[in-house]
Order: sequence, then C-alpha cells, then structure tokens
Amino acid sequence: MGADQIRSSLLRQVESSSDEFIRLVSVVVQAMVQQLDEASTETVPPPWAKPKTVTERNRELLLADEQIDRGEYITLADLRKKYKRD
Repeated sequence: MGADQIRSSLLRQVESSSDEFIRLVSVVVQAMVQQLDEASTETVPPPWAKPKTVTERNRELLLADEQIDRGEYITLADLRKKYKRD
C-alpha cells in the first residue's frame, strides 16, 4: 500500500471515528513525532568511523598536505567533468 493510499485510509477512519479515538490517535502521533525529533538530533557516527586521537588526525592532515604539494589532487572542475551526467 502506497503512502497516498495509507493517507486516504487514515483520513476516512478519522472522519468516521469518535472524538475519543481521535484524541487517542492525536496523542500517539504527537509522541511519535517527538520521538522522531529527538532521534534526528542525535549524532551517531557511521559504523566505519573509528575515534581518532588528535595526533592521528594531525598526521592525516599533514599527509594530505604533502599529497597536495606533490600535485596528487583533483580540482572541483575536473571532478565535475569526471562525473558529468548527460
């Protein structure tokens, strides 16, 4: 069942329901929205991310700078050309 069908079905049910049922549905929906809002503000690192020390991060930055100095990089214009879709 697609989202539009579910929406239509829910609207029909709400229109033919008692005030008590509508209040109950409203409370449930508000609780779910609040729970989703709280979950969306949590920052969860991706599973492949591992915590690094300041020393490790600095080492990576220095290595990246060295790569740039050697010309081992791609410009934004070249990247756009590489992935340009017709």
